[in-house]
Amino acid sequence: MLEQIGNPSPEANARADRQREDDRRRVEALNRKDCIKTLDQDLGNRFRRCSLTNYEIYNPAQRDVVDRLKVLQNDVVEHVQAGRGLFLYGNCGTGKDHLAVAILRKAAWEGLSARCINGIKLFGDVADAWRGEGSEGDVIGPLLRPDVLLISDPVLPSGITESNQRTLYRLIARRYDRRLSTWCTTNVAGSKGAIELLGNQVYSRLIDDAIRLHCSWECYRERRRIT
Repeated sequence: MLEQIGNPSPEANARADRQREDDRRRVEALNRKDCIKTLDQDLGNRFRRCSLTNYEIYNPAQRDVVDRLKVLQNDVVEHVQAGRGLFLYGNCGTGKDHLAVAILRKAAWEGLSARCINGIKLFGDVADAWRGEGSEGDVIGPLLRPDVLLISDPVLPSGITESNQRTLYRLIARRYDRRLSTWCTTNVAGSKGAIELLGNQVYSRLIDDAIRLHCSWECYRERRRIT
């Protein structure tokens, strides 16, 4: 009798294993739900349903970029956990945000914490904090926590002020030092334009060990207007 108590039966062990597996899956499902909910709050209605499947291809160059991103989508967990980035650049209106968000949503679905912010909101939130009783750290702090952060159009259409440049650098540098994955989409034609727009310190950190893809095709909105 004592031997039976001290040595559970194979059936009992199997039940315990199934219970542990059920508990693990339940925790994973809750975490996935939280990650997707948090990201969707950032994305809003326009980008919430972005995927590679519903991205419209009208130029052969798009196919090459989408094919590269399909590979990344399959490897996104390893990519993010390694602290690697994604840098999409090119003409305005080419769907860079759509493409980046499609991969970002896959990361969230895999249970990785993911956030998205654009330059207007980032610098606006910092300005609001300064006008109140807050600080830049109140805005940047939460953006240092997620496994992956997408920064869309980090430079405002009017350009970037010295103050905003410092804010952007501090955010990028601190995530870089922590080996956190930071992605970026920006409207520049190449590395020279990116350095002029973002500054070499920011740009060099964003592209270090990152996948860089040039979205060189024409603006979707302009094409739709003409056709």
